[in-house]
Amino acid sequence: SGCEAAGVPAVATRCFTVGVARCVYAVEYGQQLQEIAALFQSDWLSIYSLNPDVTTPDRVLYTNQLVNVGHLYTVVPGDTLARIAARFGSSVAGLLSSNADVAAPGDSIRAGDELCVIASSCQAGLA
Repeated sequence: SGCEAAGVPAVATRCFTVGVARCVYAVEYGQQLQEIAALFQSDWLSIYSLNPDVTTPDRVLYTNQLVNVGHLYTVVPGDTLARIAARFGSSVAGLLSSNADVAAPGDSIRAGDELCVIASSCQAGLA
C-alpha cells in the first residue's frame, strides 16, 4: 500500500461475516436421527417431528444434510434464561449450550432476541 516501513512486507487484511443458523445441525457421514438426538440430549422422535422432509427416520441421513434440532423462541420482556428453560423443559446450561453467543447466566438476553430451545427428554429421569 506504500505505507509500510522499509523492509516490512505488506499484509492484506480481509474481513468476513459468517452467518450461523440457530437450531440447525449439519449431518456428518453415517449419522441417523438417534445419534443426532443424543448429541442434543433429546430424542429421535422430537428431531423427526421438526424435519418433515425426513421421510424415513430409521435410515442414515446424507452428509451435510441440514436438520432442525430445536425451536426458535423470540425473547419477550421479562424473560430470563431460567424462566425460558423452565417453560420449555430445558435447563439454563442447555440454553447456553445451544446458543453459544449468549453470555453466562448473567441473563444477557433482551426482548426480540432469538434463542434455540431444545426441550430435553432426558431430564425427566434426573429429578
